Amino acid sequence: MDRRSGITFLSGDRPLGSGVFVRTAKSFGVLTAGHVCRCLKEAAKEHRLRWAPQWALRNGLAPISVFNLPPLLGVQEEYDSVKHVPDYGCLRLAPHDGRDLEARATFINITPEGPSRKQPDYELECNAWVAAGYLAERSDLNAPRTKTLCCIHGIGGPETLYERDGRRYFYILSTTGAENPRDLGGMSGSGVWEVPTSSEYADGPIHIGEPILRGITFYQDDDPEVGRAGDVAFYAHELETIADDVARMLDEGQEPIMRRGAS
Repeated sequence: MDRRSGITFLSGDRPLGSGVFVRTAKSFGVLTAGHVCRCLKEAAKEHRLRWAPQWALRNGLAPISVFNLPPLLGVQEEYDSVKHVPDYGCLRLAPHDGRDLEARATFINITPEGPSRKQPDYELECNAWVAAGYLAERSDLNAPRTKTLCCIHGIGGPETLYERDGRRYFYILSTTGAENPRDLGGMSGSGVWEVPTSSEYADGPIHIGEPILRGITFYQDDDPEVGRAGDVAFYAHELETIADDVARMLDEGQEPIMRRGAS
Protein backbone atom coordinates (compact mmCIF):
# COMPACT_ATOMS: atom_id res chain seq x y z
CA MET A 1 0.00 0.00 0.00
CA ASP A 2 1.00 3.64 -0.30
CA ARG A 3 1.99 4.30 3.30
CA ARG A 4 1.83 8.01 2.50
CA SER A 5 -1.95 7.60 2.88
CA GLY A 6 -1.88 5.73 6.19
CA ILE A 7 -1.51 7.16 9.69
CA THR A 8 -0.92 5.59 13.10
CA PHE A 9 -2.02 7.17 16.39
CA LEU A 10 0.03 6.50 19.52
CA SER A 11 -0.27 7.04 23.25
CA GLY A 12 3.38 7.51 24.07
CA ASP A 13 4.87 4.62 22.11
CA ARG A 14 1.77 2.40 22.12
CA PRO A 15 -0.31 2.43 18.92
CA LEU A 16 -3.96 3.31 19.60
CA GLY A 17 -5.35 2.82 16.12
CA SER A 18 -4.92 3.60 12.46
CA GLY A 19 -6.42 5.93 9.89
CA VAL A 20 -6.28 7.16 6.31
CA PHE A 21 -5.73 10.70 5.01
CA VAL A 22 -8.81 11.76 3.03
CA ARG A 23 -10.05 14.94 1.38
CA THR A 24 -13.00 16.52 -0.34
CA ALA A 25 -12.92 19.42 -2.81
CA LYS A 26 -12.36 21.88 0.04
CA SER A 27 -11.45 19.95 3.22
CA PHE A 28 -8.77 17.66 4.60
CA GLY A 29 -9.06 15.02 7.30
CA VAL A 30 -8.19 11.59 8.65
CA LEU A 31 -10.79 8.81 8.38
CA THR A 32 -10.74 6.23 11.17
CA ALA A 33 -13.02 4.16 13.40
CA GLY A 34 -15.40 5.92 15.78
CA HIS A 35 -14.07 4.13 18.86
CA VAL A 36 -10.53 5.19 17.91
CA CYS A 37 -11.70 8.81 18.14
CA ARG A 38 -12.71 8.18 21.76
CA CYS A 39 -9.25 6.76 22.50
CA LEU A 40 -7.65 9.84 20.97
CA LYS A 41 -9.63 12.13 23.27
CA GLU A 42 -8.45 10.23 26.36
CA ALA A 43 -4.82 10.22 25.23
CA ALA A 44 -4.98 13.95 24.48
CA LYS A 45 -6.20 14.64 28.02
CA GLU A 46 -3.07 12.95 29.37
CA HIS A 47 -0.86 14.81 26.86
CA ARG A 48 0.41 11.50 25.50
CA LEU A 49 -1.15 11.60 22.04
CA ARG A 50 1.20 11.37 19.06
CA TRP A 51 0.70 10.50 15.43
CA ALA A 52 2.85 9.53 12.48
CA PRO A 53 2.32 8.67 8.82
CA GLN A 54 2.98 4.97 8.31
CA TRP A 55 5.90 5.66 6.00
CA ALA A 56 7.59 7.63 8.80
CA LEU A 57 7.32 4.76 11.27
CA ARG A 58 8.46 2.36 8.60
CA ASN A 59 11.61 4.45 8.11
CA GLY A 60 12.27 4.84 11.84
CA LEU A 61 11.30 8.52 12.07
CA ALA A 62 9.99 9.83 15.38
CA PRO A 63 6.21 10.43 15.70
CA ILE A 64 4.89 13.97 16.21
CA SER A 65 3.43 14.97 19.57
CA VAL A 66 -0.10 16.39 19.28
CA PHE A 67 -0.64 19.40 21.52
CA ASN A 68 -3.80 20.70 19.86
CA LEU A 69 -6.11 17.86 18.87
CA PRO A 70 -8.07 18.65 15.67
CA PRO A 71 -11.87 18.46 15.91
CA LEU A 72 -13.09 14.86 16.20
CA LEU A 73 -16.35 13.95 14.51
CA GLY A 74 -17.82 10.48 14.50
CA VAL A 75 -20.36 7.99 15.69
CA GLN A 76 -20.49 4.64 17.41
CA GLU A 77 -24.12 3.68 17.94
CA GLU A 78 -25.41 1.05 20.35
CA TYR A 79 -26.61 -2.03 18.45
CA ASP A 80 -27.24 -5.53 19.70
CA SER A 81 -24.20 -6.74 17.78
CA VAL A 82 -21.00 -4.71 17.47
CA LYS A 83 -20.39 -6.34 14.10
CA HIS A 84 -23.18 -4.20 12.66
CA VAL A 85 -22.64 -0.93 14.52
CA PRO A 86 -21.87 2.19 12.49
CA ASP A 87 -18.41 2.90 13.87
CA TYR A 88 -16.51 5.52 11.91
CA GLY A 89 -15.21 9.02 12.49
CA CYS A 90 -12.68 11.55 11.34
CA LEU A 91 -10.30 14.26 12.41
CA ARG A 92 -11.04 17.52 10.64
CA LEU A 93 -7.73 19.16 9.74
CA ALA A 94 -7.35 22.90 9.34
CA PRO A 95 -6.99 23.82 5.63
CA HIS A 96 -3.46 25.14 6.06
CA ASP A 97 -2.41 21.96 7.91
CA GLY A 98 -3.85 19.83 5.11
CA ARG A 99 -2.03 21.80 2.44
CA ASP A 100 1.24 21.52 4.39
CA LEU A 101 0.78 17.76 4.78
CA GLU A 102 0.14 17.27 1.07
CA ALA A 103 3.91 17.55 0.55
CA ARG A 104 4.43 14.44 2.72
CA ALA A 105 1.12 12.58 2.59
CA THR A 106 -1.33 11.32 -0.02
CA PHE A 107 -4.94 12.38 0.62
CA ILE A 108 -7.55 10.02 -0.85
CA ASN A 109 -10.33 11.82 -2.72
CA ILE A 110 -13.67 10.63 -1.27
CA THR A 111 -15.89 12.80 -3.47
CA PRO A 112 -18.03 11.08 -6.15
CA GLU A 113 -15.27 11.87 -8.66
CA GLY A 114 -12.65 9.92 -6.69
CA PRO A 115 -11.61 6.42 -7.83
CA SER A 116 -12.63 4.93 -4.47
CA ARG A 117 -16.27 5.87 -5.14
CA LYS A 118 -16.49 3.65 -8.22
CA GLN A 119 -18.15 0.36 -7.33
CA PRO A 120 -15.77 -2.61 -7.36
CA ASP A 121 -16.57 -5.78 -9.24
CA TYR A 122 -16.68 -8.22 -6.34
CA GLU A 123 -16.82 -11.15 -8.75
CA LEU A 124 -13.48 -10.22 -10.27
CA GLU A 125 -11.14 -13.06 -9.48
CA CYS A 126 -7.73 -11.50 -10.06
CA ASN A 127 -7.61 -8.55 -7.64
CA ALA A 128 -6.15 -8.76 -4.14
CA TRP A 129 -7.66 -7.10 -1.05
CA VAL A 130 -5.34 -5.87 1.70
CA ALA A 131 -5.67 -4.15 5.10
CA ALA A 132 -2.57 -2.40 6.45
CA GLY A 133 -1.96 -0.95 9.92
CA TYR A 134 0.19 -1.16 13.05
CA LEU A 135 -0.37 -3.46 16.01
CA ALA A 136 -0.99 -2.18 19.53
CA GLU A 137 0.86 -5.05 21.21
CA ARG A 138 3.93 -7.14 20.53
CA SER A 139 3.39 -10.44 18.78
CA ASP A 140 4.40 -13.79 20.25
CA LEU A 141 7.68 -13.40 18.38
CA ASN A 142 8.49 -10.20 20.35
CA ALA A 143 8.48 -8.21 17.14
CA PRO A 144 8.64 -4.41 17.48
CA ARG A 145 5.34 -2.73 18.27
CA THR A 146 5.53 -0.81 15.02
CA LYS A 147 5.68 -3.96 12.89
CA THR A 148 3.45 -3.58 9.85
CA LEU A 149 0.63 -6.10 9.68
CA CYS A 150 -0.91 -6.73 6.27
CA CYS A 151 -4.01 -8.93 6.32
CA ILE A 152 -4.24 -10.27 2.79
CA HIS A 153 -7.48 -12.14 2.28
CA GLY A 154 -6.52 -13.47 -1.13
CA ILE A 155 -7.73 -13.14 -4.69
CA GLY A 156 -11.19 -11.87 -5.57
CA GLY A 157 -13.58 -9.91 -3.35
CA PRO A 158 -14.23 -9.97 0.41
CA GLU A 159 -15.39 -13.21 2.04
CA THR A 160 -18.65 -11.63 3.16
CA LEU A 161 -20.52 -8.57 1.88
CA TYR A 162 -23.85 -7.56 3.44
CA GLU A 163 -26.09 -4.54 4.01
CA ARG A 164 -27.50 -3.20 7.29
CA ASP A 165 -29.53 0.02 7.68
CA GLY A 166 -28.46 1.36 4.29
CA ARG A 167 -24.76 0.70 4.81
CA ARG A 168 -22.67 -2.10 3.42
CA TYR A 169 -20.11 -4.04 5.40
CA PHE A 170 -17.63 -6.77 4.56
CA TYR A 171 -14.82 -8.65 6.19
CA ILE A 172 -11.45 -10.00 5.17
CA LEU A 173 -9.57 -12.86 6.79
CA SER A 174 -6.15 -13.03 8.40
CA THR A 175 -4.60 -16.42 9.10
CA THR A 176 -2.83 -16.38 12.45
CA GLY A 177 0.54 -18.02 12.88
CA ALA A 178 4.21 -17.22 12.81
CA GLU A 179 3.78 -14.08 10.71
CA ASN A 180 0.40 -12.82 11.90
CA PRO A 181 -0.35 -12.69 15.64
CA ARG A 182 -3.91 -13.33 16.78
CA ASP A 183 -4.49 -9.98 18.49
CA LEU A 184 -4.95 -7.33 15.81
CA GLY A 185 -5.46 -4.44 18.26
CA GLY A 186 -4.29 -1.16 16.76
CA MET A 187 -5.59 -2.07 13.29
CA SER A 188 -8.96 -0.39 13.85
CA GLY A 189 -9.41 2.50 11.45
CA SER A 190 -6.94 1.11 8.93
CA GLY A 191 -7.80 1.24 5.26
CA VAL A 192 -8.83 -1.79 3.22
CA TRP A 193 -7.41 -1.56 -0.28
CA GLU A 194 -8.25 -3.28 -3.53
CA VAL A 195 -5.12 -3.93 -5.58
CA PRO A 196 -5.98 -4.19 -9.31
CA THR A 197 -3.99 -6.77 -11.25
CA SER A 198 -3.99 -7.66 -14.91
CA SER A 199 -2.11 -9.74 -17.44
CA GLU A 200 -2.02 -9.39 -21.21
CA TYR A 201 -2.08 -13.13 -21.77
CA ALA A 202 -2.32 -16.40 -19.83
CA ASP A 203 0.74 -17.13 -17.71
CA GLY A 204 2.15 -13.74 -18.70
CA PRO A 205 3.60 -11.13 -16.36
CA ILE A 206 1.13 -9.64 -13.87
CA HIS A 207 0.74 -5.88 -13.83
CA ILE A 208 -0.23 -4.29 -10.49
CA GLY A 209 -2.25 -1.07 -10.54
CA GLU A 210 -2.71 1.71 -8.01
CA PRO A 211 -4.39 0.47 -4.78
CA ILE A 212 -7.96 1.75 -4.34
CA LEU A 213 -9.38 2.51 -0.87
CA ARG A 214 -12.51 0.37 -0.39
CA GLY A 215 -13.24 0.47 3.34
CA ILE A 216 -12.27 1.22 6.94
CA THR A 217 -11.83 -1.54 9.53
CA PHE A 218 -13.47 -1.36 12.95
CA TYR A 219 -14.04 -4.82 14.50
CA GLN A 220 -12.14 -8.07 15.02
CA ASP A 221 -13.98 -11.42 15.12
CA ASP A 222 -12.03 -14.44 16.40
CA ASP A 223 -14.70 -16.88 15.23
CA PRO A 224 -15.70 -15.91 11.66
CA GLU A 225 -18.50 -17.63 9.76
CA VAL A 226 -16.19 -18.74 6.94
CA GLY A 227 -12.52 -19.57 6.68
CA ARG A 228 -10.27 -22.09 8.35
CA ALA A 229 -9.65 -22.81 12.01
CA GLY A 230 -7.44 -20.09 13.44
CA ASP A 231 -8.58 -17.41 11.00
CA VAL A 232 -9.46 -13.96 12.32
CA ALA A 233 -11.99 -11.76 10.49
CA PHE A 234 -11.67 -7.99 10.36
CA TYR A 235 -14.94 -6.18 9.64
CA ALA A 236 -14.98 -2.99 7.60
CA HIS A 237 -17.40 -0.31 6.45
CA GLU A 238 -17.58 -0.16 2.67
CA LEU A 239 -16.35 3.34 1.86
CA GLU A 240 -18.99 4.03 -0.79
CA THR A 241 -21.84 3.91 1.75
CA ILE A 242 -20.23 6.19 4.36
CA ALA A 243 -18.29 8.59 2.12
CA ASP A 244 -21.09 11.18 1.89
CA ASP A 245 -21.44 11.27 5.70
CA VAL A 246 -17.69 11.66 6.09
CA ALA A 247 -17.57 14.42 3.46
CA ARG A 248 -20.32 16.31 5.30
CA MET A 249 -18.44 15.96 8.58
CA LEU A 250 -15.31 17.40 6.97
CA ASP A 251 -16.97 20.19 4.98
CA GLU A 252 -19.59 21.29 7.50
CA GLY A 253 -18.28 20.06 10.84
CA GLN A 254 -21.49 18.08 11.36
CA GLU A 255 -22.09 14.76 13.02
CA PRO A 256 -23.50 12.20 10.57
CA ILE A 257 -27.24 11.63 10.64
CA MET A 258 -27.71 8.07 11.97
CA ARG A 259 -30.70 5.78 12.13
CA ARG A 260 -30.86 3.55 15.16
CA GLY A 261 -31.60 -0.10 14.63
CA ALA A 262 -31.04 -3.59 15.92
CA SER A 263 -28.95 -6.38 14.51
